[in-house]
Amino acid sequence: MLPTIRPLIYTTNPLISLSFQLSSIEGLSSYSVPRFWPKDSASLIGSIHIQLKPSFDPLGPHSTREITYTNIDRVVESVDTLLREKISGLEELTIQVEGVQGLQ
Repeated sequence: MLPTIRPLIYTTNPLISLSFQLSSIEGLSSYSVPRFWPKDSASLIGSIHIQLKPSFDPLGPHSTREITYTNIDRVVESVDTLLREKISGLEELTIQVEGVQGLQ
């Protein structure tokens, strides 16, 4: 009887190893749709959607409480810096900023 050979699973998604680091960024709720593709033989282009954690005014009246997102620029900068440091050859990066789905 021949031994069972299990295929080696290889992923080209560099975010698998970065998931924990991304989740530690303050103000970032989650990310989705990460895409990376070669620009040329030495560089990559990437895009990612990030969902921000909402901030509420605790002193505002409940019925008129608006959802806001603080530190948007800082969150985008942190995501950009982390991905460029950890993904070798990442030359161009587009970050699509979104609020948390389901909140209005």
